[in-house]
Amino acid sequence: MRSLLTQYVSCVGAYVATGEELFLAEIEDIARDAIEEGRRLEEMAGLHEAALLGLVERGVVCDAETIRRTSACLSAFMVSSTVFHQARVDVVHYDRARAYSERARQRLETLGQLIGGMAHEISNLLQPVVGLCELSLMDMAEDAPERENLEIISGCSARASGVLRNLLAYGRYAEPELKLTAFGAAVRKSLDFVTSVSLLWPALTVAIEDDRSRVVIVEEELTQILLNLMQNAQQAHARRIDISVTRTAWRFPVTEEGAAAPPLQPALRLAVADDGDGMDRDTLARAAIPFFSGKPPGEGSGMGLAVVGGIVKSFCGQLTIASKPREGTTVSIYLPIDKSDCAVETV
Repeated sequence: MRSLLTQYVSCVGAYVATGEELFLAEIEDIARDAIEEGRRLEEMAGLHEAALLGLVERGVVCDAETIRRTSACLSAFMVSSTVFHQARVDVVHYDRARAYSERARQRLETLGQLIGGMAHEISNLLQPVVGLCELSLMDMAEDAPERENLEIISGCSARASGVLRNLLAYGRYAEPELKLTAFGAAVRKSLDFVTSVSLLWPALTVAIEDDRSRVVIVEEELTQILLNLMQNAQQAHARRIDISVTRTAWRFPVTEEGAAAPPLQPALRLAVADDGDGMDRDTLARAAIPFFSGKPPGEGSGMGLAVVGGIVKSFCGQLTIASKPREGTTVSIYLPIDKSDCAVETV
């Protein structure tokens, strides 16, 4: 600190004596050096007092010009030190944020590997269950009393395998089997399964206007979408869930650079609307981010909408979310209708 004190006192004395701007620039450099050395601001504030005492000892006359020039020296020093101090703080914050992002990335990667490994193991364990059920059903009479129970086991096992395939596909461990499917009928079938999972769902209304139009999907993943969205509504204290399938027109995003604005395309819209708690603007902006949850710790994985978004993207569709606090949430999924069905409609 003694070296900085000597330099500052010297520069202040030189500027008071000559008024040359060069000395103000040197004072700014002194402030920068003090910040780089990690000097505290209160420690640096004593420099100016020492410089003024040095001027008094040298017999400098304290007139208006002297006061103006010493004030200019103090301003140059404080402004420069504040600027460099803020820059140093910004660098520290940036380094901390980058370290946090890297830890979060590693956490996501580790969790992805863990989920993929578990999904593989559970899928292997399910294979004999599915296979033995199918063999037993083949050997069993149609009117056998045990047949209904085996059919339930077989159906649940098949859907569990579908959920595992969904997890593996989401983590890029497997490719989903996309099929051209009558979407309205698939929604009805998936809802039959989802509603059988729990007796505690809110009041449910279903309106499917289009049963014929086909889209390219994986039916098990459609079940996963509906299950996730209905669970979200239930956890948001919804008393009612409205599910609808309508035919509409939608502009699907274009990925090629320099491409023209996308045209309107025939599409099906699956809407899941609830009258639950809803979300504010900040929560809505992060709702589909993996592991983000607006629920208290331990009450949500933060993966519900992230998984739904990943599935919809694999269907070449688009997901939108509209929500307001205390007014509920509407999740809309737009899927392009197969071109052959579009041609039939226009004939």
